[in-house]
Amino acid sequence: MKERPILFSGPMVRAILDGTKTQTRRALKPQPIYTGRAKDYEWDARGQVGFVPIRDAREFGPYGIPGDRLWVRETWVHGLTDLGQAPVYYRADGEDDTTLWRPSIYMPRRLSRITLEIKDVRVERLQDISENDAKSEGICYDYNVDPIGPCKWRVPGTNMGVDSPKGAFSTLWDSIATNFSRWEFNPWVWVVEFERVK
Repeated sequence: MKERPILFSGPMVRAILDGTKTQTRRALKPQPIYTGRAKDYEWDARGQVGFVPIRDAREFGPYGIPGDRLWVRETWVHGLTDLGQAPVYYRADGEDDTTLWRPSIYMPRRLSRITLEIKDVRVERLQDISENDAKSEGICYDYNVDPIGPCKWRVPGTNMGVDSPKGAFSTLWDSIATNFSRWEFNPWVWVVEFERVK
């Protein structure tokens, strides 16, 4: 069993803690290329010679395999105290805003409060996400958003409602995507299914 770090934003950390987020999607880097052979895509497995078929890419993935664990890095800060050992505060908990927040990339393992066990890893096109899988990405039905009309699926981190889980997920994805990883380009993504270790 291996352990690796993984970054999550505040709304996604809250969804994990609430138990509504049990999947994450991350764009493959680099994206697979179409080889023209048997309608197959191949992926440049870093550290490997040449290319491997996309269906075999799982073993080369950066997140691990079922049974491995991911420890969550999130935005954090040490609190001030006169007692010697400073408490740790996590921005996802809704603490007062401060300019002293430390970016999640700098969180050491010992301060991580969330560990995830990988249940499955696969590769698919982004737009192939099902409505149920969109819900597993932390998309929830919310009676309190967008009260005019049927739009009730909340985009995490906002008060915006969308008419379907998949629609809410595509909005969420584009809020953090860059360049050719945007929804409209339908990139290949890692799909990591996980369970929180308590």
